[in-house]
Amino acid sequence: MTSPIALDVIEARAQLSQLTVIDIRTPAEYASGPLPGALNIPLDELHRPEAAARALRGMERRVRFTAGVIVLLGLGLGAVVPPAFQLLAAAVAGGLACSALSDTCGMAFVLGRLPFNRPRGADLESALAHCASAERRG
Repeated sequence: MTSPIALDVIEARAQLSQLTVIDIRTPAEYASGPLPGALNIPLDELHRPEAAARALRGMERRVRFTAGVIVLLGLGLGAVVPPAFQLLAAAVAGGLACSALSDTCGMAFVLGRLPFNRPRGADLESALAHCASAERRG
């Protein structure tokens, strides 16, 4: 196994034809502006070592799930107890609108701080194998 090396921008440009560039953005982000010649392998698809194997879901999915649960909870509680609980649904709707306008997400920031969402080291060998299989397909 080879050790990763650090290159500055000038060295990387000089060796670009010999390098494999991996774009780890989501497919939607990749479609908005791909890097020429880069392989798109979303970070969530990189294989993790068996010791750290855990079903991790993408942050976008976690945000959608959390927002949906809060909206349903707010609407449900607002129908049974004081309607002020419906403000939860309004707050989430406002947050989603602000998120779309500013291209930031407060809920993703908060969810990313939770212990089970902290990044773990990826297994380099499985990432390289994934790259090789992606090159053969594309």
